[in-house]
Amino acid sequence: MDPVTPSLTRGGGNGALLEHVNLNVPDRAAAHAFYVGALGGAVHPLGTRRHQLHVNLGVSQVHAPFADTPPDGVGEAVRDLEGGSDSLREARVEDGSPYVGEAQVLAGVVRLWVRSASRSLARLRAARAQPALAGTQFAFAKDESARAGELGCPGPVVRVTCPWGNAFELVEAPEDVREALEPSAIGAHPGGGGDECLALAGLELPVRPGVARKLAAMYGDVFGMEVFEAAGLESAQAAAWSVVVGPYQRLTFVESADAPDPREYWTSRRTRGWHLCVYVRGWAE
Repeated sequence: MDPVTPSLTRGGGNGALLEHVNLNVPDRAAAHAFYVGALGGAVHPLGTRRHQLHVNLGVSQVHAPFADTPPDGVGEAVRDLEGGSDSLREARVEDGSPYVGEAQVLAGVVRLWVRSASRSLARLRAARAQPALAGTQFAFAKDESARAGELGCPGPVVRVTCPWGNAFELVEAPEDVREALEPSAIGAHPGGGGDECLALAGLELPVRPGVARKLAAMYGDVFGMEVFEAAGLESAQAAAWSVVVGPYQRLTFVESADAPDPREYWTSRRTRGWHLCVYVRGWAE
């Protein structure tokens, strides 16, 4: 693993694009109100079906299935599709135990590049009136601190909480970032990219002490991506390492004694199955 100098760069490694993050939701209406209404995304017409919502956030996406899918060999979820309804019955696996989708909540932060922090704030304020967001955890606040300096650019950050408690940060993109992430430079999903978002800027994930460098090394050694030590993160209690997963996109592992037990991915229904998708430029022979 050969670390690179941390900077806001397009990235010269094998990471081509942080394409999507998957977060299961229990309520399609609230998911649509948040990702489309509040964040300004656009519905992907091909990926959106009766059991899932795909929303374009610029050149990236969020996938929001309405219910979990049982593991192979356990049984299939029973979907109520009668009469063209989008609703889901309470799915049950073959042994009769309930298996319904729950909101997946990450112990980290999802960052988004946006065209204008002020326009995003105006959209978020307007979204307060949406009935589907009433009584949820939806909230937002503008942070004038130097938090965006972690991404190598000046400017405020808008901190947003989704209806189920996931933490998002909206960062206004500098001109060079906007140019690199425009659909004309990368390509666009069907349905367009929406009004405000350019792309995922990255994810910051807490991990147990002693493993951040090892995780980053895997992305560098196996996938050929650029990695570097991310010093000075206020959320880090120890080390933090970042992986360049696309143009101006980072996956950062932050060591913390408070990080969830990694076994929770398999044992907690609030985390099991969440994932991200990264495109690579190619594979070494």
